[in-house]
Amino acid sequence: MKRYIAMIGMFACSGYAIDINVFENGVNFTEDGEVLLQSSANGLWSIAQDWQDNRPTDFAYGNPTKIEKRADCIIAEGKVKTRTGVWTIKDVYTRASDSIKCLRRFIYNGKDAAKVSLKNEFVIPTETEKILIPSVIYYGNPSGFKHGANRVATFSKKDSKDVLFEEHRISMPFVCAEFSKGDKLYSVALHTIPTKASFSNKNDQWWTLGASVQDGSTALISTSGAVAYNNKWGRVKSLQLQSHNYPDTYLNVRDGAIIQKTFYISAGKCDREGSGFMQAVDASLNIFQPFSTYGMPSYSEIVKSKFKFAQSRYDEGAKHSGFLMFPKDFSKKHIVFGWCGQAAAMGYAYQHLTSYGDSSEIQKRVQKSLDFLTNAEFFDGGFRTRYDIVSDKWSDGDTLSQAQGLQNFLMAISSAKKSGKYDTTKWEIFTKKACDFHAKRVLNPDWNPVSTNEGFLGSPLALGYKIFNDSKLKEAALKVADYYANRHLSMKESYWGGTLDAIGEDKEGAWAGLQAFLAAYDITQDKKYLSYAKHAAYVVLTYTVVWNIDMPSGRLSDNAFKTLGWTAVSPQNQHLDVYGVLYTPQLYRLGKILNDQRLLRLSEVMFRTCGQLIDENGSQGEQIQQTNFSQWKVNLDSDVYAFRGGYAENWTVLWITAHFLNAAAQFEELGVSNF
Repeated sequence: MKRYIAMIGMFACSGYAIDINVFENGVNFTEDGEVLLQSSANGLWSIAQDWQDNRPTDFAYGNPTKIEKRADCIIAEGKVKTRTGVWTIKDVYTRASDSIKCLRRFIYNGKDAAKVSLKNEFVIPTETEKILIPSVIYYGNPSGFKHGANRVATFSKKDSKDVLFEEHRISMPFVCAEFSKGDKLYSVALHTIPTKASFSNKNDQWWTLGASVQDGSTALISTSGAVAYNNKWGRVKSLQLQSHNYPDTYLNVRDGAIIQKTFYISAGKCDREGSGFMQAVDASLNIFQPFSTYGMPSYSEIVKSKFKFAQSRYDEGAKHSGFLMFPKDFSKKHIVFGWCGQAAAMGYAYQHLTSYGDSSEIQKRVQKSLDFLTNAEFFDGGFRTRYDIVSDKWSDGDTLSQAQGLQNFLMAISSAKKSGKYDTTKWEIFTKKACDFHAKRVLNPDWNPVSTNEGFLGSPLALGYKIFNDSKLKEAALKVADYYANRHLSMKESYWGGTLDAIGEDKEGAWAGLQAFLAAYDITQDKKYLSYAKHAAYVVLTYTVVWNIDMPSGRLSDNAFKTLGWTAVSPQNQHLDVYGVLYTPQLYRLGKILNDQRLLRLSEVMFRTCGQLIDENGSQGEQIQQTNFSQWKVNLDSDVYAFRGGYAENWTVLWITAHFLNAAAQFEELGVSNF
């Protein structure tokens, strides 16, 4: 670097520390004197003068010619000369909690310039593929990419060295990189305040965020519209297994044009491999402060609506009593454990929500529905999870659905024993048999699950131990927790496979880990499990949208829909859903244990914001299309620009309601309700 000019002194918060130094030929960000991130050797500012093969090209660069140090900020100014005119650029750097904030202003003077693209780029002086971009890339998405490159994006020098995604595709708008320097482990992150691109060539064109790995370095990048993934420039992942063209996302500026972009840099040491992204999550929460519930539906309004809808799914016949997964007029008339059915959830939730209906009728439905489910047939893989009320036959039996159903059943038993209002004899016989089956399987030395899906067994086995006082259930629950901690804490393999309609990294897998680790902590009070739970919780949080994504005209815009607090599904299914509601009580519990008020407040936001879009019947669809993605099968010639702003309002499987009532009942047990 050239002569030192100015710096903002070290600022430390939550264990993270960062300095900024401003020079005549750029900036660097340091911790304890170590350079972790710096501007490109080409220049602090870069502007593409052309657009070829779906990407910006022919860059012009510039560095500061004037640097002013003030008490609260540093101002760096300079110019970038292009073929058509001159750009005057000013950076204002300030401290912002645990980050360094930069407000960057571009002013153009000259002839009209076609195909201009702006780029903010900072370089890590080493190669790393350990990149996390929330809801899009988790340390390269090794599991999802292994099952098919079209399913997810990846990031690696071999398979995809450049990635750039629209900001509205990213739940927490940052790109974080973890890397080693000497014998120390660090992480740095570039955060942006998401915006549409001014003077954009395309309608609804947004800034993009991503990374690039090259020989000897890794860059964190923000651009005014370029997109890339899996060695494809000018394409976006738009369907479960496919992509669409998304070309010509450059700018058309005019004389006097002013464009601003705000971004932040956060950094710090890592306690262990795989934890680097955690400082970026903390910084993102501090930047966006996603804790306001202003204008959101109330807890009681939501629970009342969802209770009403659940009642419409209850069905009794000569051989069955229970809650249908689909509407009564749907061709498939199924009662289903776990996943999209959650048939046992009401047997637990209703016990704590008697004020929302006729208590005697509620009590009857709890007893009858759970009594019926104890008829599930056992087979060599456990118990069957799907009952067809027309054919009177049981089928299916995936372990994930068994585990989720067993968790609901055991919570129902625990609640019933406290109230003394129910006969739990059949419930206990059934769940003990199921717990014994899965404990034996888990404790077998050959147990080697494919993905994190069997992490859902950890909590019911721990709860079974507390109910039945059987030490082998405790042993199995702890084996589940230890096993998945060993697999996932390093993030060489991120939590994945927690949903049945995708194959790859997902928030459900992270939730399975969080639930298993918290359950292990509950039965041991061993703080290592609390540490594991925090790691999984932070992965879960990366899927939580911390900002309100501006929507184009459409049904979401018509409803003044707010994305704050909703959760992205996975790198494969890149829409939003209400699933995060289910684990809000556990985030709340973790917040209490860790004395982290942010988790308490965010739990309320996540529960209440998902009460949007509920109709007069208590019905609510899913697959919220906040980005250029649709899970529905569409023709590849479909207009990708039309995907954003819609949702599947007629897909009303029971879990969408069951998770609300399940969470509400847990909040009632925690003594937290009607927030």
